[in-house]
Amino acid sequence: MFCPSCFVEIKENVPLEKPGYVYSYTIVNRNRTGEPLDEPLTVALIKFEGVKGGIVHRLQIDDQSSVSFGTKVALILKDERERTGALTDIIAFRPQ
Repeated sequence: MFCPSCFVEIKENVPLEKPGYVYSYTIVNRNRTGEPLDEPLTVALIKFEGVKGGIVHRLQIDDQSSVSFGTKVALILKDERERTGALTDIIAFRPQ
């Protein structure tokens, strides 16, 4: 990974100790081919305090009215034995 501003290689990993928050979100009603989904999917830009940038990922919510800008969210991760250290280890985010 590289810094998007100066292109210096990033070698240090720092654990995120605070929850993320919803910076922006949208509700998707169709898949990539334009076919209707069985259930709407909520996708959000998740940002973290002290971190430049963010992660675009799925929100796991029961009611779409329960999400708004600034909502604090926590990770839902795969079982520890199934993780590979990749972004795909994140199943979704859920409101705290």
